Amino acid sequence: MTVRLLLVTHLMTPAVRRAAFPADEAIEASAGVLMRPRAGTRLRRGPEQRCAQTCERMGLQADMDDGLRDWELGRWRGSTLDEVAAAEGDAVASWLADPSAAPHGGESLAALLGRVSEWLDGVPLGAISAV
Repeated sequence: MTVRLLLVTHLMTPAVRRAAFPADEAIEASAGVLMRPRAGTRLRRGPEQRCAQTCERMGLQADMDDGLRDWELGRWRGSTLDEVAAAEGDAVASWLADPSAAPHGGESLAALLGRVSEWLDGVPLGAISAV
């Protein structure tokens, strides 16, 4: 059996508009979108409110899956890269150079990739879509 995985990003948020590291924030008021998955498709979404709101706006019933949570960027959440670089230049340089670095107090890139890999290894056979 083949697994069909469709990943859908959340709708626009203030952090996305500012090109900032994401915070758990609401989506912006925007036009609704409709998506019609194939019959029998299992839908999962991240725990953030923007994921729940995106599913609602798209007319999707998706189960929350903590394995789909966003990259935890600690104290950098809600700030732009320029803002963080101005305040913590050495920390940003370390973070950009070393995938195991987490100077923000959150999750390193290596840890994020490991978590996503584990989640993908656990995807059951059959169709699944994730928001």
